[in-house]
Amino acid sequence: MSLSEMLVTILILVIIISLLIGMYFTYIGAFKIQMAYNELNSNSIIAFDKITSRIKGAARVAEQATINSIEYTTDYDTLILELPSIDEDQNIIFGAYDYFVIYRDPADNTLLKFDIEPDTGSSRQSGARLVSEYVDEIIFNFNNIDYTAVNKIETILVTKQDAGRTEQVIIMQNTTKIRNK
Repeated sequence: MSLSEMLVTILILVIIISLLIGMYFTYIGAFKIQMAYNELNSNSIIAFDKITSRIKGAARVAEQATINSIEYTTDYDTLILELPSIDEDQNIIFGAYDYFVIYRDPADNTLLKFDIEPDTGSSRQSGARLVSEYVDEIIFNFNNIDYTAVNKIETILVTKQDAGRTEQVIIMQNTTKIRNK
């Protein structure tokens, strides 16, 4: 094998290796984008399902409530619901209500949380829970300016996550009727 043949062989090998490396990094980039989308999508669906089910089971929207020593006010990105209290057997306790708030964490507004202040006889557990990460925006629109008369709530949830050189965004929107109204 002559020197010129050897150089051509090395050049071909360098080209093939460069193509393989480029394909590998393209695959890794596409994989990161797909994984970010899957995580964001499942996170959004779970959060939206939890929000919708709480709205459906509410007795009414509350304008203000102190929940676990924190004062909340219902507005465009905070929702306070009055839920009928339930006992250990999941039966409604008539005349007793638990207060439930959906809000963005003030320390990290990409986190969506629930907090609940149960009535003394309720079987619901008190305390804050993380519902969703990657929240870019949550908006609640009401069909009445008088919160006590609200019977439909439009919820818009926008989640966003960086995935390498791209940004994945999911927008979910739904109008939910308060079943107990």
